[in-house]
Amino acid sequence: MTECKNCGNGFEGNYCNQCGQAASTRRLNFKFLWHDIQHGLFHFDKGIIHSLGHLCLRPGYTIKEYLEGKRVGHFKPLSMVVVLATVYGLLKHFFLHEAELPSKITINNKSINSDTINAVFKWVNNHGAIMALLIVPIYALASFLAYRKEKYNFVEHLVLNAYASSLRLFVTIILFPLVVLTQH
Repeated sequence: MTECKNCGNGFEGNYCNQCGQAASTRRLNFKFLWHDIQHGLFHFDKGIIHSLGHLCLRPGYTIKEYLEGKRVGHFKPLSMVVVLATVYGLLKHFFLHEAELPSKITINNKSINSDTINAVFKWVNNHGAIMALLIVPIYALASFLAYRKEKYNFVEHLVLNAYASSLRLFVTIILFPLVVLTQH
């Protein structure tokens, strides 16, 4: 008899007859990541609002239980960050004007007149949704290296940081009306 990692129900077979959780869950790895990317946007359990609610109320616990195999009812982390980045990008595109930066930038009390630096700053500022997606693997690498003595592999750090980035995007989306109202 197998005990379900999700609900604790004792059952026999490949799936829990109570909640549908798979009997065997493996550690997160690149194969899991590839499957998540392929199917993540089309297979949902309880939905993004349910998962965001849990992330807001108890983020550490929610991420830990996902990493430990309790995945029924959780929105897939990479799918969540893509969906929220898309929503944020659309909101920014339709409601905010393109940011204009000054012609000169001051660094250490020195004024720099650089079109290249301005172009980079402008691109980063105007493409926040893309930056939110690009920063996830960078944060994952940093947390993996910083906590390399912990039991989590790189893909598990990627999942952890995808959830963290999703939470940041969600808060940004919630506060978006204030940004629009205060824009000059």
